[in-house]
Amino acid sequence: LTRFNVVDNSALGQRTKRNRKPYLIGFYRKRKTAEVGDVIRVAVGGKTNKAIVVGTRKPKHHSVPRYDNNNIVLVDDNLAPLGTRIKGPIPTIIRRRQAKYSKVLAIASRFI
Repeated sequence: LTRFNVVDNSALGQRTKRNRKPYLIGFYRKRKTAEVGDVIRVAVGGKTNKAIVVGTRKPKHHSVPRYDNNNIVLVDDNLAPLGTRIKGPIPTIIRRRQAKYSKVLAIASRFI
């Protein structure tokens, strides 16, 4: 069971600071591993929600930084973020998918 840290300031994400961490339910592609920039389905506070992976412990490429935790940003069905601010740094590899994640990139403050 993969656990994640929510790095945005959404109300649902802040609730995970007091309760259990979000965990993986499913993928939106055939491969069963998540990379930075993938959309996944997570369980947060008894509800299911979409999330974008913004940091992993095991990087797939040498150009992606390694994090201490698996980090996600919670999004709605249209891939718009639920929060208004992202607390951690975002890898620059997500900028390549700018058309898809433009709203997430707009609220990010730091890139590495």
